[in-house]
Amino acid sequence: MTKLPQYGERYCHQSGWTVRIVNVKLTSAQTQLLNPEFTYEVVFSYDSSLKYSVMPLTWFAEVYNKIADAPVPKVAQNLTLPPCVNTIPRRTYYSARRPVEITEEHYSNFL
Repeated sequence: MTKLPQYGERYCHQSGWTVRIVNVKLTSAQTQLLNPEFTYEVVFSYDSSLKYSVMPLTWFAEVYNKIADAPVPKVAQNLTLPPCVNTIPRRTYYSARRPVEITEEHYSNFL
């Protein structure tokens, strides 16, 4: 598997059950040293029971086939609102530094 599974993608096992990807994470450094093949672990949930399971990516790639891409987030879809709806723009966070006022008590005077 050259591309890592993404959140929300659906896969089908050779035996027929389906799962949904929850996360792909790096294994511990000790595990990577012992077996570099198991660098990534796939966390997934079964569609039938919603139970979670974890499996090394190499094993996952051997027994699961991708059946569906991740669903498109609803925010990304083209959304048109009627003109009577007032929208509030997202707040932009920035850190504007104020110039430092160097007084007699400023720490740089004691260096």
